[in-house]
Amino acid sequence: MTIRYRSTPQVRYGNSGSHFDIASRFPPEARPIGTAPENLTTPIVVAGPNGQGFLAVPTRLGWERARAFKDTRGNVSYRATGVRIAQPVMWWPPRPGRG
Repeated sequence: MTIRYRSTPQVRYGNSGSHFDIASRFPPEARPIGTAPENLTTPIVVAGPNGQGFLAVPTRLGWERARAFKDTRGNVSYRATGVRIAQPVMWWPPRPGRG
């Protein structure tokens, strides 16, 4: 195996693109999951450690994904789908117009 030397430094310090920077994965309005409301009438966005957010509602087993259902009159209601969100870390209110 050969050792390759580069002309540019390969060590980064601070917030200069580190993949360990958790704050860059979430929007600015994100808050820790411990502050999430428990009694909800509409779902909120809940995200795991990777930063991917899903519409979710709290259940007795934890946070579950929510899905919009329309009735015959066009009214929309949100229901839990049974798919749990593993290791939720952050939450934020849904943005208008994005479901």
